[in-house]
Amino acid sequence: MADPLFEIGNHAWSHGNFGIMDPQNMRDQALWTQAEYEILRGEILRGAAEKGASLPDIAAVPNLFRLPYGRCTDQALTLLAHLGLQVIQWDVVAEVMADNSRPELAADVARRVRPGSILLFHANRVPKGTAALLSGVVRELRGRGYHFVTAGKLLAMGQPWRTRDGYFNKPGDNKALDTRFGVDGTGRRPSAKEIAE
Repeated sequence: MADPLFEIGNHAWSHGNFGIMDPQNMRDQALWTQAEYEILRGEILRGAAEKGASLPDIAAVPNLFRLPYGRCTDQALTLLAHLGLQVIQWDVVAEVMADNSRPELAADVARRVRPGSILLFHANRVPKGTAALLSGVVRELRGRGYHFVTAGKLLAMGQPWRTRDGYFNKPGDNKALDTRFGVDGTGRRPSAKEIAE
């Protein structure tokens, strides 16, 4: 959070699916994440103050939201807007489900990038080889004259392209995830009561 090269956004508490979730759960998913961010920000600022270090410039709350699975509804977009969250998506899916460390993959990803692109990467080791792919893509893009900014800075640089639907590569290609992971998403943890049962 304190590193100025990174901008933290909201991605829902349990990676819940905003394409099939009811409004109260959408609200909970977004607000729980906002609250956790505020707690962590407070801890970082207190720690810096206790050490006598300069306080890092960390936004009070995230104002960007990336939809889990790229799934949404008009109702979700309206709710998130009312919470002060601007929904952002990607236009280049970088990873494949195979070995992402292959050097030729980085060149392929770089060829698909256009000025203003947002690339989708995952930092959870699924799929494998993402760190190597990211390094290769950065090298390729720098070689092509690109530079990198946070999503918030990118949005402030021009007029964003807007859509009412989120997807991976083409509209509808993410709907199969509705039944695969369900409403609560891939990050859901069972409650103590559910574990006991």
